[in-house]
Amino acid sequence: MMNEQGRKDPENEHIRRVAAWCSEIAGKLNLPDAEHQALEQAAQLHHRSKLEVDDAAWNDLRRELGIARMSAQEPEAYNPVIEVLQAFHGNPPSSLRIRKLAQILEQCEDLDSSCELDASVSAEPELNGLDELITEVAGYFGEIASDDLDRAVSRLPVFDTVAYRAIAMLGNKDTNLADVESLVKADQMLAGLIVSAANSVLMNSATCVTNVRQAIARIGTEPARQIVSAASVRKLFNAKQSHTLWNHSLDVAETAADIARRSGLVDTEEAFLAGLMHDVGKLVILNLPAASLARQERLTKSGCPDPIVERVLLGVDHAAISARVLRGWRFAESTVQAVESHHTPERNTSPLSCALYLAERYAGRDPGLDSAWRDELARTTLRIANSVIELPAAFQTLTSGLRFAAAA
Repeated sequence: MMNEQGRKDPENEHIRRVAAWCSEIAGKLNLPDAEHQALEQAAQLHHRSKLEVDDAAWNDLRRELGIARMSAQEPEAYNPVIEVLQAFHGNPPSSLRIRKLAQILEQCEDLDSSCELDASVSAEPELNGLDELITEVAGYFGEIASDDLDRAVSRLPVFDTVAYRAIAMLGNKDTNLADVESLVKADQMLAGLIVSAANSVLMNSATCVTNVRQAIARIGTEPARQIVSAASVRKLFNAKQSHTLWNHSLDVAETAADIARRSGLVDTEEAFLAGLMHDVGKLVILNLPAASLARQERLTKSGCPDPIVERVLLGVDHAAISARVLRGWRFAESTVQAVESHHTPERNTSPLSCALYLAERYAGRDPGLDSAWRDELARTTLRIANSVIELPAAFQTLTSGLRFAAAA
């Protein structure tokens, strides 16, 4: 919701998120339609002063907002919404039903307020109580069974050994390009993607490259290593529903590498590869039951922070799942830990973690609430406090030829 200046109104955004949480809990509990509607409407009005929710004021407000009575038989002076609001503001509830609805509203209000505090002040659990509130609200949904999560992880393709060896070889200054070509040619799809990506980068050149050795010789070993990394990882995102996520991962990888170059405190190639892999946990989540995915999508579309939604609905967020997958694939522990904390750099203040955090922010799809103090922490750690970070146009990036043209 925007104010007159076209900016998001924090209070309206908060109300929208609280209403979304209330609606999902009501749906999960299979509350009657009247109670579901009353809870949603109370959530939309819960920031009104206690003085505004007496019977007379309520009737005026209801007419002003066009909120109808629950039924034709309902007296003019009665509506469950006013009773929920009165109980929320501390009045004794008139029934167990009203007490339950007011309790749900209070829990959702507390959860979102703690998220706001976490983003604006500090992520210390002792200060904002966020972890405790997540556990409390999660009780309405029940965590995804560990077996379901294990099965979803097992459905991911394995990060193949050809990619590992090619990346390592290209990082060696004494690498023989013929050896790299021989290795990569063992995977024809990978070789084709490398040649295609190289020709995309060299689109203004009079001559196209036709094999891996030419591609590497023309663009250089560092760009080639990034293309090999991206081409190898791309296979994980072949499913149509993963295309948008892949394009986002390329954005983060390119931006993380640029931040690493500016900072000088992070290895550029490690930043690029970590950027490619930072959201691999979302691929796992896409393999979970459809009902959970639909609920998650509704909440995030309402502005609820994605990692919090995942922790409530699944018991774990995508960053932690990504770390679990990367450990299974034997990635370097420094990369694993940075990926695990890419939304919470204060929990691992390594330059790589901070580079991923900022890259996600500037790639325009950060799923959390704005956090000026986290931004400052990351910039200070990387020593780029005064640097202007801009995401390059997709067609200008090294890996533009590896993007999916039609994102699902």
